[in-house]
Amino acid sequence: MKRLTVIAILLFVWTIIRADGLRTSDSVSCKYLGSLYYGENVGYQLNFESESLNLLNKTGEGKLIAVTIVVPSKGRKSNTLPEGEFLLGDCDTLKAGALDFYESNVQYFGYKSDVFAKPDEICAFLECKVTVTKVKRKIYNIHIEYELVNGEKGDYTYEGKVKVEKHNERAAYKFMTQAPRIINFELTETSLKLSDETAYSSRKAMMEFACGDDIFGMAVIYLPLDSINGHYEMKYGKEPGTCEPSAGGYDAHGFFNLFNTGIDDGSSGSVYYPESGYIDIKKEKMFFEFVTRDGSTIRGVFKKEVSAVYPNMGE
Repeated sequence: MKRLTVIAILLFVWTIIRADGLRTSDSVSCKYLGSLYYGENVGYQLNFESESLNLLNKTGEGKLIAVTIVVPSKGRKSNTLPEGEFLLGDCDTLKAGALDFYESNVQYFGYKSDVFAKPDEICAFLECKVTVTKVKRKIYNIHIEYELVNGEKGDYTYEGKVKVEKHNERAAYKFMTQAPRIINFELTETSLKLSDETAYSSRKAMMEFACGDDIFGMAVIYLPLDSINGHYEMKYGKEPGTCEPSAGGYDAHGFFNLFNTGIDDGSSGSVYYPESGYIDIKKEKMFFEFVTRDGSTIRGVFKKEVSAVYPNMGE
């Protein structure tokens, strides 16, 4: 009986330690994502490290737990977290008052003598509930309870200050045309720069394309893991067969600089920001058709095979 009591106490203590073992990450900061990203809503991207993991010093082992809370922008301040209970949003549609499905996940890390002891795997949530309670001025209690698609369950609590940095809050769409146009480009260059695998059975890639010296464009697309060919619809999500709508052109001070998805027409000084459309990549051809923020329709065709640069292969 005494032995069972001791075991029960140890399990209770272990549960408390496991539940309270979160720290805000010094390597990946918490961010306020303004209306540029979410329209009439804003996002609070919170990043925590668990167990002994210290990403900044490249030591320990544990998880980077990321959750992004999306709420209506009206009346919100970047340095004040929204309070309440937030469940994992839908995989097809962004929902206010919930967690951004694709910006919330868990990534595993393990270091040994400044070297990865195991690969940095990333896993999506099957279910997740985040509860935010303000304890006192600038002090929050944040409880995260989840189940991952790999079956792992987690129950963590953080209590303390949360510094949320503004992330391009003043950014705006600039250099748009005032009258919609229909433009067709025959592209002279197209390439794909492949990046990391996501938690959604896809690989992120940056497509760059040009038409002579005047036209330059970029698009973020999500490829299947074993191919670059396919049909990529511009919509919310990071699953294979999708590409990102434009998030505008900006720098940290809100001035136009560079974009992840957009087309810069140097001949007219205009910039087009795609909001819907698709990209088709075939063995010896690439074609896209976008409807942009100003209502223009932009089409481009590349009549050669698209070259792909894989990680660790150089430029």
